[in-house]
Amino acid sequence: MVGKAANAVALGAALAGPGERADGARGGGRRREGGRRAAARGVFDDPDRACTNAIMIGTASAFALQILSGQAITALGAKVNERIAAGQLWRLATPIFLHGGLPHLMVNMYSLNSIGPLMEATFGREQFLAVYFGAGVAGNYASYRFCASNSVGASGAVFGLAGALAVYLQRHKRYLGERADMQLQQLGTALAVNMGFGLTSRRIDNWGHAGGLVGGAALAFLTGPNLVMETDGGYGLRRKLVNKPKLQSTIRAIKDFWDEDDEDEDER
Repeated sequence: MVGKAANAVALGAALAGPGERADGARGGGRRREGGRRAAARGVFDDPDRACTNAIMIGTASAFALQILSGQAITALGAKVNERIAAGQLWRLATPIFLHGGLPHLMVNMYSLNSIGPLMEATFGREQFLAVYFGAGVAGNYASYRFCASNSVGASGAVFGLAGALAVYLQRHKRYLGERADMQLQQLGTALAVNMGFGLTSRRIDNWGHAGGLVGGAALAFLTGPNLVMETDGGYGLRRKLVNKPKLQSTIRAIKDFWDEDDEDEDER
């Protein structure tokens, strides 16, 4: 069985330093006070990583069930192309929680622990979860289309978080300055090393990684934070950052267009 495993040192350590994030705002708003505050509360008391902790606990619990069930859970939930083609579509999602062994689990959880709190604090919990699971499904779908081997693992979802973070940093470089360039370089190096490492092993599902990366980047581009500097109409001409996600803004513009068209018809 092929595992969608990431290189822990290259991907996990390069994504984010302890207590550090992209100097952005939760959902485009609040900034984090710093790593010392989170450290003082403890890992499981930090609200910036509540969803990350829940995913890690859920994934570890699923691995325990894999062992206790004699791998019956693995057989039921792994990405198996023939079963998906037969209609078992849940296999596009369940492999996110399953792993091929303890080292595989630890590698992916190390990487998730490195980037998860950063993404959760920057994107907000709902968007973080949407990117994580959406990217995981996208990675499994890409693997289903282009990789014949059975596979399990969360690294497609983790790669999706990396892709989403890259979109966020690139989009807001004018506000984040040199830190964005530095983190983009770290991300690029980490992803290149992981993709290169994956090409050297037949046990790594590179299509799952690539699909997760593209899926996470696409979700971040469409629904992720998109901070725009606006000036209010008062005499003070105050400037403020406003979050305008691309998809939401497009839907609103289409709705406004149709509403105006309906008003024109009523007047006629």
